[in-house]
Amino acid sequence: MRKCKLLRIPVLYTLSFLVLAGSISAQTIDSDRFKQNSGSLPLIFSFDPKTDADKAAAQQDLLEVKLATEMYLESNYQLNNLLHSGEVYVNDEFTAFLETMLAKMLPALPELKDQIRIIATRNPEPNAYCLPNGVIVVNVGLICLLENSSQLASVLAHEISHYKKQHALKKQKSGTEIIENENISSKAGLFRLLQFSREFEFEADAAGLTFLTRTPFDAREASKALLRLKSESKDTMSQTLSQIFNTDIFTVDTTFFSKKLMKSELKKSVRKNKSIITGNEESSETHPDVEKRALALNEILNSLNYVPVSAELEKEYQQIRHKAIFEVCVNSYNGSDYLNSLHQSLLILEKEPENILANEMLVKNLYWLCRLKENGVLEDYFGKVELNGITSLARLKLFLTKTKSADLGKMLYSFVKARNERFKDDQDMLFYLALTAEMHLGKDAAEIQYRNYTTKFPDGRYSGYVAHKLQ
Repeated sequence: MRKCKLLRIPVLYTLSFLVLAGSISAQTIDSDRFKQNSGSLPLIFSFDPKTDADKAAAQQDLLEVKLATEMYLESNYQLNNLLHSGEVYVNDEFTAFLETMLAKMLPALPELKDQIRIIATRNPEPNAYCLPNGVIVVNVGLICLLENSSQLASVLAHEISHYKKQHALKKQKSGTEIIENENISSKAGLFRLLQFSREFEFEADAAGLTFLTRTPFDAREASKALLRLKSESKDTMSQTLSQIFNTDIFTVDTTFFSKKLMKSELKKSVRKNKSIITGNEESSETHPDVEKRALALNEILNSLNYVPVSAELEKEYQQIRHKAIFEVCVNSYNGSDYLNSLHQSLLILEKEPENILANEMLVKNLYWLCRLKENGVLEDYFGKVELNGITSLARLKLFLTKTKSADLGKMLYSFVKARNERFKDDQDMLFYLALTAEMHLGKDAAEIQYRNYTTKFPDGRYSGYVAHKLQ
């Protein structure tokens, strides 16, 4: 899915399939999602890209004003498009929390107090970046992956340091000089430009760490944040799949998860938007190797004789993170990105196996993926899904691709049946028990469950569809 855009459903699907998918997608999980408040739009939504670019260009001294104006203007138009895309959270508790984080950190850099602004997006990719005008963009997917408030603070400190060090301007200047003196398309010119990018990352790491030591957050978490964002750092999916789906009639086949197959799956999906930590030792990368950066941060921290502090906002961060995971799960589902939504629901169930909302989301996503598999279009569908280097997501994709359709139907039916017995008053579970019974056992067996639904929930949200099935 990426950026919550709707994935194209294969054309051979029937109208009833689409109507049902739409009606279910309209369901929300309000209690576990970010609350939004009424009120006027924040001032950032009314900024003028041209006026802002002219002002910023006049205040800098690294570039010719005309060139700087062009750079700021291009960046501002990108920001303007983002602000009006519907992807940015408005007057919500996630953005409010990020602003509180900044308020706790910026006293250490008072000269930037009125220059740094922050917005949050619904993008599930774990990423954050700072625009040349001081606007930091934080994707909700980043919060899902970072474990605590200090790790988030380290990412913000890194991005603020990019702005303070004027890296966008310096990169523009370097690129201009390379274009003027040698062919930018040449290997030498490209290498020099990429070298500047990698040097800026190390510089932002070091400056950000020093900045972080002067804030009420634990600077020791900076290197952990980098490693946390490395895809291999969280891959418990094989164990999770077995724990959740193994029953007396179905067993997860772990032979699908060989290193060779996993590596092949990850290569098929190339990350389009570079994360703050993306990179390895290849000369074609814009970012240095993550492990080297983490090691460098630890060496710098040891030289500073840092005295650890008790991080602030930790309780609030965990509440926000819990909701962020549900945000990604529900947003992905509503965008027909069933694989990513299923992945998030499984991650929730790792820690909260009795969470009824996560169980519901797992059942809904898995049902539609099984329907895709049953109709022989699952692999085509997966061709539109980006794995973004996430190993556990690749593992889940392999599991769904390699497991036979009949076995997936058997697994899903047994799972929903067990959850229906556990959550007896949940109408979603009973409705999906009927759907999965129809898929796995046939219409006669499903009719029993449809009638059970009508008896127990005569005015339920799926009563119209059920009545149609019982005609």
